[in-house]
Amino acid sequence: MTRKKIIIISIIILVLAGLAIALLLTDKSFFSPEQPMSDNNQNANTAVPKVDKGALPTMPLVTLKPAEQSAVNVARNFAERYGSFSSDSQFLNLEEVKLISTAKMRTVLEQEKTGLPAGQGFYGVSSKALKTAITNLDEAGGKAQIIVSLQRSERQDNASDFIYYQDLDLSLTKAGESWLVDSAKWQE
Repeated sequence: MTRKKIIIISIIILVLAGLAIALLLTDKSFFSPEQPMSDNNQNANTAVPKVDKGALPTMPLVTLKPAEQSAVNVARNFAERYGSFSSDSQFLNLEEVKLISTAKMRTVLEQEKTGLPAGQGFYGVSSKALKTAITNLDEAGGKAQIIVSLQRSERQDNASDFIYYQDLDLSLTKAGESWLVDSAKWQE
């Protein structure tokens, strides 16, 4: 190839790259941030989101009463910690959730520590709360029932992660101004 052809091809490539950049700069939607999905999906009775052309669907904001928000926060915190375990942590997750548990639940947590077999090698499960559903909340009576849906990732030694989804049904009791977990039951 001659030097002249190389220069012409280089100029054509530069012109095409310049046109592509100019097109991106004139498209205002390229620089506008995408609308994030709302993380306030605690209420199972939400409407179907409206979808505009070119925009991501958004969920309507759900406003919770302070008692509901407090109970949901305790439930999410408990579920993520209770549902996460590592053979290297020596039951740290169970110790952490004792702070937001009733005396009855603390007894159950202690029994769980002794009931787990000592394994060979590493084993761990991490849990992330995806949504919560308040199935019952009686603030005057100091009782709440909340289901937390979790994404769980299980790892053993050097094996690939096994990801699955599981619900944790929690009963909460109000002690003073705070909600405490009174029972926890995994849903199959």
